[in-house]
Amino acid sequence: MCLSEVDDPLTRAMSNLKPICSKTLKANLAATIVAVERKVSAENFGPYGLIPTIASTYVALFDTYWADDGLR
Repeated sequence: MCLSEVDDPLTRAMSNLKPICSKTLKANLAATIVAVERKVSAENFGPYGLIPTIASTYVALFDTYWADDGLR
């Protein structure tokens, strides 16, 4: 669902989810990006960055690497 759809009354009427303000949703997405960057950087021991865009609908992050105890 696009962020612009969150504030649309028609979209809210068709959803079973609790209503949320688009500003709150954007703030939570930004906090999630920061948390994921920290976790991935800690695991990979190198620079890592995620770049959010307005056009992003789905995000997938696949990371495979060898650690002391095997493949992660």
